Amino acid sequence: MKKVIILISLIILLLLINIVVYSNSSINDFKQNNDKQPSKSSNIQSTENKNLRSSLASPNIQNVSNIGNQKYQTAGDNNHHWYDKLLNFTFTDLLLAIFSGFLVYFNYRLWLTTRDLWTTSEGQRKAMNDQVTELRKSVKATQDAANAAKAGADTLPAVERAYVFVTVEYQHDKYGNDNSFEMIHGANGFQGNYLLKATVQLWNYGRTPAVITKIRAVISLEKAIIPEIEEVEIPLGIVIGSDKSKPIPVSFNINEMDKKNIMNWNTPAYACGRVEYQDVFGGKYTRGFCWEYRPHDSRPREPWVICNTYKELNYEETKKEEN
Repeated sequence: MKKVIILISLIILLLLINIVVYSNSSINDFKQNNDKQPSKSSNIQSTENKNLRSSLASPNIQNVSNIGNQKYQTAGDNNHHWYDKLLNFTFTDLLLAIFSGFLVYFNYRLWLTTRDLWTTSEGQRKAMNDQVTELRKSVKATQDAANAAKAGADTLPAVERAYVFVTVEYQHDKYGNDNSFEMIHGANGFQGNYLLKATVQLWNYGRTPAVITKIRAVISLEKAIIPEIEEVEIPLGIVIGSDKSKPIPVSFNINEMDKKNIMNWNTPAYACGRVEYQDVFGGKYTRGFCWEYRPHDSRPREPWVICNTYKELNYEETKKEEN
C-alpha cells in the first residue's frame, strides 16, 4: 500500500509540474501576442477618433452605438487569458506523464536496491575482515600449540626415560650384622682366606623400564680398577621397572692381613664397574660407578660409600647413534 501511495504521489507531482510548464507557456504566448499588435491597437484608436469627430460633426445615435460595440468587440478579441490553455493537453501528454512517473518510481526502486546491495556488501566485507582476523588468531594459536607439542615431544624422552643409578651394599645376615667377610673353608679347613663380598644394586628411578644390555663389576684392593665390558651383550631379559632394583653380587679373595688392613683403613677396597642400558625411546646410556669399603661405627649398615678419590669414575654418558 505504501508503494502505491508513493507512485500516485509521484504521478500527481509530475502532472502539477506539467501544468505549471503549460501555464508558463500560455503566459508567454499571451505576452508575445500583445507585443505583436501595437499597430492594430493604434489603428483602432485612430478609427475611433475619426468616428468620434464625424459623429461630433454630424451627431447620430446609431453611429455612437456602433462605435461602442466595435470598441468592446475589439477588446474582447485581445483578451486571451493564460488559463485558457491550462487543461489544453492531449492524451499523449498524459501517457508521457504516467511513463515519467513509472520511470521515477523504478529509478527510486533501483536506488533502494543499490543501497541495500551496498549495505549488504559492506556488512559482508566487515564480516570477512572479522573472519580473516579470527583465522589469523586461530592459525597463530595452532602454530603455538604445534610448537608447544613439539617442545613437549622433545622433552618427553628426557622426562619419561629410564634413569639407572648404582649403589654398593654390604651383605649381612638376617639380623643385619655385617657379613662382608666370609671365611673360605678348603679341604683342610680354614686356611686364613676370606671372600670379600658386596652387592651392586641397580636402581631405576625413571618413569619407564630400563633394559640392561651390558654389566661388569669387580672388587679390587689399593687401586680402583675399571673392568672392560665384554663385547657380547646380555640377552634382552634383564629389565628393571620404574622404582625397582636389580642386585648383582660381586666378591674378591683376600687373606687375613688384607682383612685387617681393610678394617683399619690402611688398605682401601674398591667396588667399581660400568653398566650399559637403554630405555623404551631407543636411547642408550652408560653408567660408571666406584665405591669404597670404609666401615664406621656411626653407620654400621653403610660400610660402602662413594669413593672420593675416584670421583670421575661415577658418571653417566649418552651413547650416540652411529650414522
